[in-house]
Amino acid sequence: MAGSLFSLPWASPLNTGVVMPGAKLFFYIATTTTKQNTYTTSALSVAHANPVVADGSGRFAAIWLDPALTYKYVLTTSGDSDPPVAAVLTEDNVPVVGAVYSEGSFTGTLTGYASGPTGTVSYKIFANPAGTGKLCTLHIKANITGTSNATALTMAGLPSAVRPVGAVSLPCLVTDNAVLVIASVSISASGSTIVFGMGAGFSSTGFTNSGTKGLIGGWQITYAL
Repeated sequence: MAGSLFSLPWASPLNTGVVMPGAKLFFYIATTTTKQNTYTTSALSVAHANPVVADGSGRFAAIWLDPALTYKYVLTTSGDSDPPVAAVLTEDNVPVVGAVYSEGSFTGTLTGYASGPTGTVSYKIFANPAGTGKLCTLHIKANITGTSNATALTMAGLPSAVRPVGAVSLPCLVTDNAVLVIASVSISASGSTIVFGMGAGFSSTGFTNSGTKGLIGGWQITYAL
């Protein structure tokens, strides 16, 4: 996961118009006094000391924030204590440029075949800095198809991370009898299975029970969690 570069509202922090050598930046979880890590690079692999201390010219090294976390900062002079008692500037719920909140993959198993094919389904979950308003994208790189022997098609194996809070229904593309067609996907609240619909009214039993059906490489859907 890549980080988001933090920047102060000034090019160089000032206190009543005076540069602050050795100024301190304390970072906390938003709305709290619990310290929160910031990082030295966008890879978020090495944490800064907290507080982050400016150089003799009052300049801070690059500070990277984790988009999956929330932040409050307190800016103080070099002489302030830990925890700070005389803030020069405080900002809560610092805006963090959004990025992928979390990502991963799982093995999806399709039904509706003599032998259900499986394949790797990747997911990315996007969220605002508070970790709310999340959207999930599922996508596959390689075909997951097989010889059909039923008029229904489902995908089982959705992990808890990608199960929606409320029921989801939206269109997508699938193959039915080797033809690419528009279908529907439905996921029940907290459901672990995708039910595909085809034909009139997107019936869950509207598929052809012969030929091949399934999902082609590049297939994806996005829905609210």
